[in-house]
Amino acid sequence: MKLVALTGGIGSGKTTVAKIFELLGVPVYNADKSARYQMEHHPILKSLLIEHFGSQAYHVDGRLNSEYISGIVFNEPTQLTWLNQAVHPYVAIHIQEWLMHAKDLYGVLETALLKESMKLTNFYKIVHISSPESLRIKRVVIRDGQLQEDILKKLRFQQTEEELLELADFTILNDGSQSLILQIHNIHKSISNEILKKC
Repeated sequence: MKLVALTGGIGSGKTTVAKIFELLGVPVYNADKSARYQMEHHPILKSLLIEHFGSQAYHVDGRLNSEYISGIVFNEPTQLTWLNQAVHPYVAIHIQEWLMHAKDLYGVLETALLKESMKLTNFYKIVHISSPESLRIKRVVIRDGQLQEDILKKLRFQQTEEELLELADFTILNDGSQSLILQIHNIHKSISNEILKKC
């Protein structure tokens, strides 16, 4: 199965776009959810995070203390680098397992960290969701109730729109000016037809 990256900055609408791909019958792998699952369930990784960040890295019930860890890694670049290097090998293994059991023409890997994901696996195509930064910030404030200053900290660690546009094979504009469904349908048709022609 070919693997297509679906990426975009925080608040760009990755979850919504991924759901539309799923409605078209395309399997979707969420890298962020996978990373969280590994951090909460893999005993070796969990021990590593506790050793590095302390017992506060997890709640009493075993759930990841995302707010605590985010407060550390988004204020110190070296800490974020360490976290990514610790977690990504476990996600990479899980991605390969997912691919081995897939039988579709292509699948979508939803990721906010395109550069890091490109180190884990090869992508057949890259789909980028573009949206104005002011609109993305507004969406996250409404969705998560985060402070604007905290969102801006996270944006500093993400690739810029310009960088993503250079890497992308397709760009979805999610600013309300165009139909998301139509854009995604056209991309799905283009990718499917190209793969079928090569078979």
